[in-house]
Amino acid sequence: DVALAHILVYETPSASGRYLCAEDVLHRGEVCEILAKFFPEYPVPTKCSDEVNPRAKPYKFSNQKLKDLGLEFTPVKQCLYDTVKSLQEKGHLLVPAQQDQDNAVRIQS
Repeated sequence: DVALAHILVYETPSASGRYLCAEDVLHRGEVCEILAKFFPEYPVPTKCSDEVNPRAKPYKFSNQKLKDLGLEFTPVKQCLYDTVKSLQEKGHLLVPAQQDQDNAVRIQS
């Protein structure tokens, strides 16, 4: 989204000012809930340390200027899912079943 936003703004002669490139604002607790739902095999915390207090209302902002240029934002849930899958594919985040297999190989060695 960010790369496309840069292109859209760069190629629009009338573009000026600030362009906020964010689909939504989430509390970190919401991020944890989304990740725990998509990836139950990981020990994602389901509550934040400050959950005793009500969650503050998210920041208000407008991404309308980018939408007016034609940007269709990737939903934040899709971004989170794609990020984890990419980290897994690149080997930066082991899939839990893979971790178990790796540990078994080490134990047998």
